[in-house]
Amino acid sequence: MKRFIKTSLIIFIILLSIIMIDIVQAKVFSNSPILSKRYTLQDKDSYVDKGFLTDTYYCVKEKDIVTVKWYFKLNKFTCPIE
Repeated sequence: MKRFIKTSLIIFIILLSIIMIDIVQAKVFSNSPILSKRYTLQDKDSYVDKGFLTDTYYCVKEKDIVTVKWYFKLNKFTCPIE
């Protein structure tokens, strides 16, 4: 039983570390986390990548300008429509 708890704890720590490394590398390089799912927004050019702890919004106003916004899951954000 003790070995099962120890193995479970090690696996949990490894998974948590992978998620945190993914989020940190995405924040440092200003891109989306690898472990995320993409949803398109109402204007079809903008999209959001929903990760475990953060959502990354890509708001496209023109074809050359992309605004990237990071928000934690607790915050609500929508791209400004002009």
